[in-house]
Amino acid sequence: MFGANSILGLPEYGSVMKFNSTLDVTKQGPFAPMEDDHQTLMNTKVTQEDGKTVVSFSKYLKEEGENNILAEGENTFLWAVGSSNAPGYHAARGEFTLDFKKAPAPTPPTTSAPTSAPTPETPIPITSAPTLPSGSKGAALDCPS
Repeated sequence: MFGANSILGLPEYGSVMKFNSTLDVTKQGPFAPMEDDHQTLMNTKVTQEDGKTVVSFSKYLKEEGENNILAEGENTFLWAVGSSNAPGYHAARGEFTLDFKKAPAPTPPTTSAPTSAPTPETPIPITSAPTLPSGSKGAALDCPS
């Protein structure tokens, strides 16, 4: 979606990165990786097993030049999955809303103390996601403006 900030899981490279959608498809296709100083995702992981891809990450709620994610209130996220690891058109796609204030809190590691509610400066993991079609390979998550 044009104007969205996207997070793509790239299983072939073992990476999870942030992308911007762009209308200038002549340079890098419809998505261009964000500059290195905007690659601020934490706890990134992408795995593939038994034909399923799992992408996980933590992201700051507010970042300069990106669409904000609300700590309270509904956020709309877009998802898309492909039939291969190659970037391209994703026939399986949709949207879901998530209010982090109402979502169940992630279970903290047993070695750390519980934390307070997320703030714009505190990264929070996105642990609620839609059920994706069986056999899906690549995955993408957009945060539309």
